Amino acid sequence: MQPAPSLRIWICSLTIVCIIFGSLYLLATDPALLVLNYKRLTDATQKETDLISKKKHIVSIGSSITRHAIYYDGEMNAFARQNGFDNFLFIRFVLGGSHLSQFYPLFDHIIAAKPDIVLFQSSFIAYKKKFQKKHHGQIHSYRYFFKQYVKYGISFGTSFKKFRHNRKQQEPLSLRTIKKRQSRSQTPSRLKRIAKRRMQWSLRKIDEIPDELDQFFKQAADAGIKVIILNLPRSEKSKAGLPGTEEEYIRLMKDYENNYQIHCLDYPYQLGLESFVDYHHMTPTSRENYSSWLLKQLNTLID
Repeated sequence: MQPAPSLRIWICSLTIVCIIFGSLYLLATDPALLVLNYKRLTDATQKETDLISKKKHIVSIGSSITRHAIYYDGEMNAFARQNGFDNFLFIRFVLGGSHLSQFYPLFDHIIAAKPDIVLFQSSFIAYKKKFQKKHHGQIHSYRYFFKQYVKYGISFGTSFKKFRHNRKQQEPLSLRTIKKRQSRSQTPSRLKRIAKRRMQWSLRKIDEIPDELDQFFKQAADAGIKVIILNLPRSEKSKAGLPGTEEEYIRLMKDYENNYQIHCLDYPYQLGLESFVDYHHMTPTSRENYSSWLLKQLNTLID
C-alpha cells in the first residue's frame, strides 16, 4: 500500500488549484469591474422608490485624487443632506493610480443606469501617455490584479484592504498622521519622482480622444446624461509639473465643451501645501470644503 500524500503536498495542490480557478475567474470578468463594485449602479436603479426617483443620481469617476476630494456613496449623501441638499444620490468609482482605459468596461453600465450627472476627473481626459500601447489599460489591470490576487491568498485577504474605497468610506486621517505624511511626502525627492513620471505624459488634442470616451460622451448626450469635468485642486508645485501651459489646457477644455455638450468645473481657490497630504491628495478638511463647494455648483447646474 502506497503511503498517503503528506499534508504539505495537499496544501500545495489546493493552493495551485485555487490560483488556477481564480485566474480563470478574473479572465472571464474584467478585474477592474470586480474591484469597482459596479453592481451598485444596478442596485441603485432596482431599489428606486418614489422618494429616491425624485433624487438626482450622480456618478463620479477618478483616481485616488478623486477619492480624497469626494466622499464615498452614503457618506457623500449624508454630507449633502447636512448641507441642505436632499436631492442628491451619489455613487463613486475610483482606482488608485489608474488609467482612463481601466474604466472603459464601466461605461456601458453607466449608460444603462442613466444617472443624471457623471463627474470625470479632468486629468483622465486632458493628459495621455506619450507612448501608450493599445490595450495598455487592460494589460495593466490584469497584471496588477493578478498580483493582488496572489497576495490576497497568501495574506488571507489583508492585501485587498486598499480596495475598500469602493466598498466603504476610508477612515479620516488624524492630524498627527497628516503631519507625519506631509513631512515624509512633501519633499524635493518626491517632487522629482512625480516630475519623472509626468515626463511620460503629454497634453491631449481634441482629435486624440479615445474612441471609447468619444462614444461615451455621445451616448451620454443622447441619453440626457450631463457630463461634468472636474479640475480638482492641486498644489502649485504639483501643477507646475503638468504638461502644457494653462492656456493650452483651457483651450482643450473649451474644445471638449463645444464638441460634446459637457461642462468643466474649476475650483476657484488655490490651496497651499498645508491643504494636501502630499502634493495633490487633499486633507479631510480640504475635502470637506471642496465637497461643500461642489454641491452648490451641482445644484446650480441641475436647476
